Amino acid sequence: MSTAQRLEGRSFVAPDSPRSTDRASGTAWFDLTASFGWRRPPSGIVRVEQECLRQALRRNHPALRYCLYDAAMQCWYELPEADAAAILTRRHAPDGAAPNEADPVWQPRSGPIRLRAGDRYLNLSADQTLERMVALFEARQRLGLRVFGILYDLIPVKFPHFYWNQADQSCARYLADVASIVEHLFCISRSARQDMLDFCSDIGVAPPPMSVVRLGDALAAPPGEAGAEVATLCQEPFILTVGSIEIRKNHETLYRALLDLLARGIDDLPTLVFAGMKGWRIDDLWLSLELDPRVRGRIRVLPHATDADLAALYRNCLFTVFPSQYEGWGLPVAESLAHGKLCLASHNSAIPEIAPEGMIELIDTFDVRAWADAMLATSRDGAARAERERLIREQYQVTPWEQPAGEILDRFLAGALSDPP
Repeated sequence: MSTAQRLEGRSFVAPDSPRSTDRASGTAWFDLTASFGWRRPPSGIVRVEQECLRQALRRNHPALRYCLYDAAMQCWYELPEADAAAILTRRHAPDGAAPNEADPVWQPRSGPIRLRAGDRYLNLSADQTLERMVALFEARQRLGLRVFGILYDLIPVKFPHFYWNQADQSCARYLADVASIVEHLFCISRSARQDMLDFCSDIGVAPPPMSVVRLGDALAAPPGEAGAEVATLCQEPFILTVGSIEIRKNHETLYRALLDLLARGIDDLPTLVFAGMKGWRIDDLWLSLELDPRVRGRIRVLPHATDADLAALYRNCLFTVFPSQYEGWGLPVAESLAHGKLCLASHNSAIPEIAPEGMIELIDTFDVRAWADAMLATSRDGAARAERERLIREQYQVTPWEQPAGEILDRFLAGALSDPP
């Protein structure tokens, strides 16, 4: 069913009401639903949204307001600036369960937002309910709402077996809707942009205007110190991989590479550290990590690493590894280089875009022996590592988060307050 057919006889934009937010037209709405509902240290998509929020708060643009989407009520509510700013100061429990000392249920302070002609809307999340997309389509058609979005990847469409049943269908529907709704789509890599062009060609729709925005790779100044477990771990040599532990990230290849070395009688590979929360489709691997006596003490899993933990891990690791099967960008690779550390990474998707040849050692994604040999050689040859690190320090251009956040906000806010309604 098309978006237009789903719209028939329905309206999800809050109607005129004495409880609706009273404001001037020409508002630039920044949707923070993803970050507001997040209860762990920021990662991936949430980090992008929160870094843009950080820049938005610094700019204090008179047209800029913040909002949340209520899926149950199928409408948006305004999020006061103070509540938006509080997202960036949350303190997380070790298991990521609770921000600050308490987490009271948030209540809107006014009625639903009534979108108006001349409004703009920015969403940096990839998690869209059908009702929200319908509401945006209706507001675009009826009011001329100017919608700005972001494209992280098309992985569920390209590799549906990485996800749950029918994830590819819901993602394809979402992307088709995006193509018909957005005024501009920010892509996090040339690879992701090309995937979107191919997708639009396949389904016979015109692609939306798109630009490529390179993500930041410098971690924000971490609050506090690394935890005790990480501080102790940093006293010994270790190899680091960062990212949620899910089938696509391909931790399985690292596990099998370690087994390959052990089978050859090589037992001096430094500890492998997996810094990332447990994801999906990895139950068998998770059991192996817990129960396989061959790797006990040789692989450490840190499922709730904070930014302070990550900064310490990047600084103190020998090097990083990233055997992912496909990426929209590959932020851990860029973060590794930003910390001056060599990364052994898969030769696929957007990863080769991150840095010039020589700064990343690219390896065939599923060649277990190649990963085993590369990790062993790199861990043993300190002089070669030092030379690669010198090259990275001298030639790699670190991208502060202010840069992509500024590019996104500049395009989103361009003309706000001055464009005719």
